[in-house]
Amino acid sequence: MWLALDRALSVNYVLICCECSGLSSAPVQRGRSVRTRGCSTTRVSDTQRETQQQLKLMETQELRERSAGLLKEAHLQFNSGNFHQAEELYTQFINTCTTTGECDANELAIAYNNRGQVKYFRVDFYEAMDDYTAAIKVDSQFEVPYYNRGLIRYRLGFFQDAESDFKKTLEMNPNFEDARKSLHQTIIDGEEKLKRGY
Repeated sequence: MWLALDRALSVNYVLICCECSGLSSAPVQRGRSVRTRGCSTTRVSDTQRETQQQLKLMETQELRERSAGLLKEAHLQFNSGNFHQAEELYTQFINTCTTTGECDANELAIAYNNRGQVKYFRVDFYEAMDDYTAAIKVDSQFEVPYYNRGLIRYRLGFFQDAESDFKKTLEMNPNFEDARKSLHQTIIDGEEKLKRGY
């Protein structure tokens, strides 16, 4: 395929190779013909590029608005006690965020934490801990998932792990009174467990 470049237009050319056995890397110069072996050449003007960028921005904005709507509705369902619906909405939000990368890290951490709470309520402790851990990975300065994970670890008898989570919670928020009480009880129960030899 031969392509004659136009001298008068300010045009960028993009080589698109589909099923190329060898990519032609010949430079594109104004007023010269370029041969590309087995490849097609697409001409993209500055106007087209700007239009594409505007469309991408609009798509990004639309995704953000849709995600914000999902998260808001998930919170409403959670606060209304509709936990099954809330979990589905949190999952949709999480999937949208992780697929597109178009969301706030704190909002994603909150979604993981709250979905973990739904799982905690139905006594799916290990799945809940997975969500709390995911929330921590997304936003390591968010103390609530440390506390929530610590509660489950305490209930499962993993006192050292629970103690670590409660300490981390208090490190980030020294005024978190429930974490302070939980840490105190965890230390007492952990020592009692050691005294009994198990």
